[in-house]
Amino acid sequence: MTEILQQVKKLRKQQGRQSFIFVCMALGIFLLLGTLALSTQKEWDLSRGSRHSLTQTSVDLLQKVQEEGVHSIKFTAFMSKNPMLKEPLRDLVGQYQKHSKDITLEFIDPSIRPELVRELGITRDGEVILNIKNAAGNEQSELLRELSETSISNAILRLSRDTERFVLFLEGHAERNPFGLGNHDIQQFAKELDAKGFVIERFDLSQQASIPTNTRFIVIASPQLNYLPSEVEQLTQYLVNGGNLLWLSDPDGLKGLESLLTTLGIQSPKGTVIDQGTQELGIQGADASFSLISNYNQHPALRNFKYVSLFPQARTFELMQQDSVWKQTPFLLTAERTWLETEELKTSVSFNPEADKLGPLNIGYSLTREMEENESQQRIILIGDGDFLSNRFLNNGANLPLGLNLFDWLSGEEAFVNITFAETPDTSLNISERNLAWIGLFFLFILPGLCFIIAIRIWIKRRNA
Repeated sequence: MTEILQQVKKLRKQQGRQSFIFVCMALGIFLLLGTLALSTQKEWDLSRGSRHSLTQTSVDLLQKVQEEGVHSIKFTAFMSKNPMLKEPLRDLVGQYQKHSKDITLEFIDPSIRPELVRELGITRDGEVILNIKNAAGNEQSELLRELSETSISNAILRLSRDTERFVLFLEGHAERNPFGLGNHDIQQFAKELDAKGFVIERFDLSQQASIPTNTRFIVIASPQLNYLPSEVEQLTQYLVNGGNLLWLSDPDGLKGLESLLTTLGIQSPKGTVIDQGTQELGIQGADASFSLISNYNQHPALRNFKYVSLFPQARTFELMQQDSVWKQTPFLLTAERTWLETEELKTSVSFNPEADKLGPLNIGYSLTREMEENESQQRIILIGDGDFLSNRFLNNGANLPLGLNLFDWLSGEEAFVNITFAETPDTSLNISERNLAWIGLFFLFILPGLCFIIAIRIWIKRRNA
């Protein structure tokens, strides 16, 4: 008996030592894991759409502005001592700080600094001042009332530029209005341009003696009335002097600008591009005169652009048989299934090999010329359609990013081409009252009832065992 008790005590001591060693090892493992967690900056965002991390677009933007010489980005948040306001902003700015050590965040209580609040125009709790020192050493700031990745990244993009980018939209000939609400106007696109730092102004050639020298480029947006000879001469001189141009021309004619097109060494045959594949893909509201473009011929503004854009009722361009001072490159190429319909569009169309021209066709041309006087490159874009940027069709396909990339390229800032910002995916859950009642019934009655039945069966089974 004594020997058995001694063996039991020995076993208990052994088990105690093993338990002690196990606890020490477990604590050591947890301590090691904690140390690794504190010293390692690796993170994984497993949320839908990675909505708790910066998009690759914003990461690329931070890298580009740093390469351009921006070395100071400061957020000054005017917030009271309310963690419900501070924590979301701290998390959002923290996502930017992971990719740049030059980003700082400061909180100021508006009740403590009322004079600063009045000076900066702060109107409510939670507003933020973004301050950036750009490549030229100039400090610029902007008041942010909306706090999201899109608004912050766009603000960084705007403030990082050395100068404002003035773009003139010609008027006086029923062109598309950048401030108009009509389906044919381009107000929505103009708002996107404003968010990227462009300054949009309308300009009437007949009322102005000269084009302002600070103009980045001029936009001719689908005129409906003919230009006067004096206006055409003024535009021609603008191009001769090295001005940049975006010309959107619909199939209804060149409106007195034929000589301007000849100056560029380009011609445009009459007709409308037909793309039967548009209807086959089932695009709502589209007909055979809507062209789908996915071939951008490696244009500098669209090298990484792998999306499909939609052009309703486009015209084509061709090179003239003569030498030109311009480097002329087609960059909007239709599919082989397309053709140029030379007759008036009807309900149904068919290819006529004697009169129509089979695709692929060029509905966009890019022209460049090296200017030795100021060591710059003159840039011109011709597109045989203006509807793709209109309020009605802007959100079809990749029309919006296509337009933004072309504007960046024409303004001479390739560093910011392909910088567009995706919205956070919709995370709302909409449940009807009927489905909500079924969910409540399941969790309040059905699930507890099943658990109760299972418990009764287990109790009966053990009782009879």
